[in-house]
Amino acid sequence: MQQATPTRFPTDLDHALSVIDLYFNLKPKYWLYEPVERFEHLGKPYVWNPDCVFVYQKKVYVCELQRTKLTAKRWAGKWKAYNLYFSRNYFHSAAFQTWSPKIILPQFLCISSQSPDIVRNGFSITGRDLIVCREFK
Repeated sequence: MQQATPTRFPTDLDHALSVIDLYFNLKPKYWLYEPVERFEHLGKPYVWNPDCVFVYQKKVYVCELQRTKLTAKRWAGKWKAYNLYFSRNYFHSAAFQTWSPKIILPQFLCISSQSPDIVRNGFSITGRDLIVCREFK
């Protein structure tokens, strides 16, 4: 009798290894792994915490690497802190700003197997689109 293989859900370690794998594939000159930027907007605390920020082909990218599927509502919730952080200029003091003497408005990248329309739900940063792809090389 054959035993059923248990379903294996991604873990934080799996996620970390995926982000690190991206680092080794790109070998960027500048890289931040899971930077944490805390800010307050209208008296409410928020945290902006992307998976990584890096420079690739002379452009700065903020990256979310999402291994599990999220609903459109959860994506909108994830992008809420992004929208506030960048639309209200809190990003001017971000750690990646030390990489250039000028203020950097980065590119936004999400690596996910989901439909780009679902992933983009709620993303709204003036002057930028969200790049959604299955892999980035």
